[in-house]
Amino acid sequence: MRKLIFGCALLLAAVVVSCAGNKSADTKADEPKYELLTYVWSGGKTLPDPNLVTAINYGFGRVNSTRDGVTIENEDRLREVVALKKQNPDLKVMLAIGGGCSEGFTDLAACDSCRKAFAADCRRLIEEFGLDGIDFDRESPGFPDGTPEDVDNFEYLLKDMREALGEDKIISVASMAGALGMKLPDIIKYVDYFNAMEYDMTWTRLGSHTSMRESEVGGFDYNVERSMATYAEKGVPAEKIMLGLAFYGRGDGKNFPEWTEYRDIVVQPGMEVRWDSIGCVPYIVDSLGQFALGYDDARSLAIKCQYVKDLGLRGAMIWRAEQDDDSLTLTHTVSSLILNR
Repeated sequence: MRKLIFGCALLLAAVVVSCAGNKSADTKADEPKYELLTYVWSGGKTLPDPNLVTAINYGFGRVNSTRDGVTIENEDRLREVVALKKQNPDLKVMLAIGGGCSEGFTDLAACDSCRKAFAADCRRLIEEFGLDGIDFDRESPGFPDGTPEDVDNFEYLLKDMREALGEDKIISVASMAGALGMKLPDIIKYVDYFNAMEYDMTWTRLGSHTSMRESEVGGFDYNVERSMATYAEKGVPAEKIMLGLAFYGRGDGKNFPEWTEYRDIVVQPGMEVRWDSIGCVPYIVDSLGQFALGYDDARSLAIKCQYVKDLGLRGAMIWRAEQDDDSLTLTHTVSSLILNR
């Protein structure tokens, strides 16, 4: 355990050194270029600063009722997001299709003619809205209750999409920790990158859901290090991985809602903020010392940003920008460390 704690401390020290080094213009010029993507929700009320990120995934488009095209939630808000390109011409905007409600994917992917019609409709939307690509928020075709056919058919869907969009448009996939339920070796060739969801990784009992590694308070089922090792074992190149960062916490349902946005985290009298030196994340306990909320803050996100660079990943992904506080504390932290902005 001491080795793990020491390793976490060293990683945090490296972040501090990295931050100091970023102030040098010479250092900036020599550093690799990374990407920083944020998801934006159709029901959100704010927009991200387009100069603090390199890409935005707009959520969501849905598989339509006839399984041969896409319906978009709140088209006006999508247009507002695309209009951010006026402030940052290099900004990429993609339509994320699916989300927590992925109804229709099974029927769509199982039908040859539906897949081709769907891909053609995606191409139409890209041209109509001025988009840069499509993100599949299918998350896990074969887990926990999917079938082998679902996994195979998702591969066919990606193949048809690549043929319809060509090589100049982005195809990305939002994937669970370790990309459970996907045949990674078979779909890598169709995908520009994976938005690795390194959150919601504690399933079997209450605990920190974004831990760097397994500890007494988090990472029981999966953790960031285990997930990244799984991606590597399955042949995903580091440059095709965007490390997912959560701007929300998971609460106990009593002291905090199960889903608590970072902007809404308030430590009440009797509660205490603690630091998990193994998982490298903060958490809050109630007056009895019981776990109440697991989340990420500027300190833990700095460690993860350094981890992106240590592994040579493509960059980082934020779920979601609207959940930050009014000062954009987390966004500024991540953008400064990933993009030097």
